[in-house]
Amino acid sequence: MNPENLAASRWKPIRQAREHTAKAEAACAESSARLEQLRGQVGAAERRDRQTLGAALVDGKAAPASEAERLKGKLAQEERNREALTQAVGDAHGQTGRLVRDNREAWRGPDAARAGEG
Repeated sequence: MNPENLAASRWKPIRQAREHTAKAEAACAESSARLEQLRGQVGAAERRDRQTLGAALVDGKAAPASEAERLKGKLAQEERNREALTQAVGDAHGQTGRLVRDNREAWRGPDAARAGEG
């Protein structure tokens, strides 16, 4: 068993930090997938917008709402979300290291501390 897995099996805070990291990574991956999907939809929406606008102008009607602009707004929000999630992943990775550093002596126990005194 590698040391990280061993630590997670022994100490709940490490296990929780690893679970939090996995959750943050999954959310970031989902956001990236949504971004790619939205980016792929914008071009087609712009073409549909031009068609519907052209038809409305020919018929003397008001310009319809832009589907592409709505998608661009969603895209901008998703870009902000992914940026924040990327930061959350980095923070989560750092959390495990901080936990180990801050609790190393306590987790070693009194026997390990006495062995180091000799």
